[in-house]
Amino acid sequence: MGNNNNVPAQIKNSSQSVEKKNAQKLIEIAQTDSTIVLQQLKSQKEGLEENESKARLEQYGPNEIASAKKPSLWMRLLDMVKNPLVILLILTTRHEWLKKLSVI
Repeated sequence: MGNNNNVPAQIKNSSQSVEKKNAQKLIEIAQTDSTIVLQQLKSQKEGLEENESKARLEQYGPNEIASAKKPSLWMRLLDMVKNPLVILLILTTRHEWLKKLSVI
């Protein structure tokens, strides 16, 4: 599944570079003292006031992890069949099946 053979190398490298930078930034934030993080986020340990919470929800949207769209059934089947060994097995099975039909 997740085969990226059609993606140019420059895009792959760029994407990996962005992922590494984001991961490093998250590590830095995780290692930062909580009071500094709260100041940067203009928040407090007790949380936000309700009106501030609603304003931020409207401005930034819900705090959800983005998820990738699942590939369709046809794309998953295509990914499975792209393997040369799978193609060989299908052709061999089909050939044997046709031989049995011709014998009958």
